[in-house]
Amino acid sequence: MRKYLLLLGLGVLALSCDDGDFSEPSFDFTETINYCNDGDNLFVLHKENTSKVESLILTLTDNQIRNSTAEVTPVNISETGNITSNYRLFSDPVDNNYFCSNVPPTAPGTARNWVGVDGIVNVKNIAIVDEDEPTDTTAFEHNIIINNYTLESNGETLQFSEYYYGKFTTPYNSTYIPSLFNFTDVVGVCNEFTLHRVNEQENEAMGININPSILPTTAGTVEIDLEDNSDIFVNYRLFATEVDSGEYFCAGIPPTTPEIIKNWEGSAGKVNVVTTVSGSELTHTIVITELVFNGNADAWPFDTDYTFGSFTRQL
Repeated sequence: MRKYLLLLGLGVLALSCDDGDFSEPSFDFTETINYCNDGDNLFVLHKENTSKVESLILTLTDNQIRNSTAEVTPVNISETGNITSNYRLFSDPVDNNYFCSNVPPTAPGTARNWVGVDGIVNVKNIAIVDEDEPTDTTAFEHNIIINNYTLESNGETLQFSEYYYGKFTTPYNSTYIPSLFNFTDVVGVCNEFTLHRVNEQENEAMGININPSILPTTAGTVEIDLEDNSDIFVNYRLFATEVDSGEYFCAGIPPTTPEIIKNWEGSAGKVNVVTTVSGSELTHTIVITELVFNGNADAWPFDTDYTFGSFTRQL
């Protein structure tokens, strides 16, 4: 029996095998990580050696590879399921089409195949921002480390205590369109003058802050211009996870969680406050028109009247 001990990167690779012909694996890959994602939740990652006849493959899901800097829960590699890994030696050079085909090609042939039987995958996603617009995310970098990484093939074992798989980037769709103001009917109110609504998934929210001094105290309609107006502020936010709108918007200082993926700010448009009076109670209905959002260097017009909702207060 022969045993090999190779020091590679951050980990120690231990290889044991029976006597006989054997091509010792190099694990000498380039830094380039290629990936396939056909729009579903599965990512197939792979990196090759310079001759492209050795490949280290890792499959993850969009729960790990995502456009968010929120902490990712480590996942375990198994022989089946969505979190898998293989180390393959091919008879001929392999390209991206091999991994991205719905039906795996018959060529090149697989000379050897090690199957991942254990390992803890840790992923850290980092936002890449525009140098000129530091609040505008343009892509995400995904860094991957595998701990206690074990692959097996016909009685042979490859083991790493810690293996740095590498990093790659995915583009970020900075022109994401909000869900067209598809909010629930509930209008939350804080201090009477901070209004907010969320969508059913509770990951998008619209907030309006109004200085009470510009709210009418008599029946009628008042038009407020948003442009360069410090007395009213409108924003629309996309969050990485569900937001507790009451807790989030009613805090004196907005919490740092959940993470804001995208923030549109109302830079122009009109807010009409339609007021009715019943005894000592005022009801204000907020209607927005000609609204232009300009957040993170994007501009998103909403060119039809939109009734945000109503709230009441006492005279």
